[in-house]
Amino acid sequence: GAVLVRPQQVILADASIQQYHPFLNPLPSRLTDVISVLGRVGVEHNLQPSHLRLVLELAFKSSEGFELDMNTKVVVENAMMDLFKMLQDDTSKTHLSLSPLYLLDHKGKLSESSEMFYLGWLSKLQTDYSKLEQNDITVLHLPLNCNMLDTEFCSCLPIEVQPKSLPKLCKVVVPPGGEIADSHFAQKLRKALHFPSFRPGLLKRIKANISDRIQHAVIDEAIITFCNIEVIVLEDLNLNVLLRHSVQQIGTIRQGYHFEQNKTLYIDLKAKTIMKDKILDATAKHMVAFIFTNNAPSTDLERNELQKLICFLLKAESDDDMRELFTEEGISIPQNEVSFRPTDPELGKPLPKCMYHRLDQDYRNLFKADEWVGYEVEEGKVIFAKV
Repeated sequence: GAVLVRPQQVILADASIQQYHPFLNPLPSRLTDVISVLGRVGVEHNLQPSHLRLVLELAFKSSEGFELDMNTKVVVENAMMDLFKMLQDDTSKTHLSLSPLYLLDHKGKLSESSEMFYLGWLSKLQTDYSKLEQNDITVLHLPLNCNMLDTEFCSCLPIEVQPKSLPKLCKVVVPPGGEIADSHFAQKLRKALHFPSFRPGLLKRIKANISDRIQHAVIDEAIITFCNIEVIVLEDLNLNVLLRHSVQQIGTIRQGYHFEQNKTLYIDLKAKTIMKDKILDATAKHMVAFIFTNNAPSTDLERNELQKLICFLLKAESDDDMRELFTEEGISIPQNEVSFRPTDPELGKPLPKCMYHRLDQDYRNLFKADEWVGYEVEEGKVIFAKV
């Protein structure tokens, strides 16, 4: 039978509107002749984002704060998916008013979007959601069959209704006691960071591009500091995820790599080949950010070009290969510019046991003149030496 509804719940006959019943309704055919009049009170010809916002609000009110029944959940998921598609095509969302907006949460309920959190890169977080609820954290839940990331969904929404970022509330730490291993990939990365040409060549490259905005000594020190980053390989890189404000652990997450305060790079022993390229790219990105932090203004283009160059340099098999890469960039490095590093160890001093895993014991390795090595003088005692 006929029902009375708000004008905003009525749309000119459209078969797709049936999926939003009972929250939206097609205009009865006998009223199509007066659509121009009905339009003045809010009846629309086509489905708009405002209709989908209304569907979600009505579903929230009808559920009275409880978990949605299966039929309503299907309607809500359809509305969320269609809202994303509409907003994705609408690059300027300044004219949209979608507040309040209700979205599906991890408990199967509808919650106000601006009070929710999205997982972002914590999407693979292994957690007991009760720990999140104890901290008043409600997590956005997207339909299982959607092929989008929660970051994509949230970025399409107007700012005033966007869920908040859970990663911004969290920090990840490497738990103590992890079993240390090593890999050929990690050994190559350590060697590349310490090739004699790396530091002077990189400094010349930066000087050549932004020499008028740079404090050379500060930049040089930043490069040296980052080159001495410790690369540690763990059998399993499972990170603890903590809330910053309470330092309460809310779960764990497995990562292929993790930077800790630009002092240590942890790598999962089982990292796949495709992940290794990401590790090199991330290392270059961290290095660029570290070099320019509080030192000199730079453009995105300058940073991106330097990041790409560092990626190539870190793939170099030898210092000669690295010199060739610099030569292609128009940078020459005379031998007298490859100077002794102020952070180099003293000859004959004991090598700390925490650095044993950094020793390259690959029998295929070809040692070069002036290369730093660990020399075992007796069982269990290793000292710094130079070839």
